[in-house]
Amino acid sequence: LSDYPHNSSHASFSSDARFVAIEAAGQLHLWKLPDAKKVLHLTGASLLAFSPDGRFMLTARKRKVTLWQLHTIRPIRSFWAEKAIFSPNSRFMFTARKRKVTLWQLRPIRPIRSFYVRNKIAELLFSNAGTFLAVRGHNLSVLVRNVKKKRTVFRMQIARPKPLHSRGRRNLRYTGQLFFTPKDRRIVYWDKYRYSPLMQVWSTETGRKLKGTPSSLGWKVHALQGNRWALLHSNGETILWDLDDLKQPPPTKKADIYYH
Repeated sequence: LSDYPHNSSHASFSSDARFVAIEAAGQLHLWKLPDAKKVLHLTGASLLAFSPDGRFMLTARKRKVTLWQLHTIRPIRSFWAEKAIFSPNSRFMFTARKRKVTLWQLRPIRPIRSFYVRNKIAELLFSNAGTFLAVRGHNLSVLVRNVKKKRTVFRMQIARPKPLHSRGRRNLRYTGQLFFTPKDRRIVYWDKYRYSPLMQVWSTETGRKLKGTPSSLGWKVHALQGNRWALLHSNGETILWDLDDLKQPPPTKKADIYYH
């Protein structure tokens, strides 16, 4: 790549591998592949996402989100928003500003509807099939909304991590990962906070927190694969756990191998 920044902190490829975006020292660089030609350089910007079909890109700068068309490398529209996400079919996108979430149609670009949540928005997450949208607030509350039926399915509260020492709330921070399982039957929160490992699982059908999760049974989660399989370890034993069906297969043969 020409003019490659050696102090790069993050790199992302588009779904069709025609573009690569690299962030370095508060600057965003975009190259077109395979001829490795730099086509865009933005100062003070960061990459939010490439669309699944490889046609669009979202960048953030200060409190604005810009939608780009990758074919022409031209901005289509800017939004006053802090967060944005594409739908899995690349037909829609959601933007979030403070407590407001707006659904946009991409072709042609126009707002469809908006709704409000109780707390300031920290994260937007689509399910794999595009049926559900999860909106996480800064207070670790999560709202799950059915996009197709245009209604809120349920709300859930993530357990707060335990403080490291007596300083208490100063050390409480969000270190976990929120994701849907491949069949969209479960929404899982995995807290990688090393002093209080935690995994919580909710059913998207009933909205209830499920019992019999790894944390409640004394297992420690060491790795995830494909947002479905969890590698668990406890007292020298290692097993694979199916998060979609919450079934426990027999222990693996490589019982002493696990990953952090």
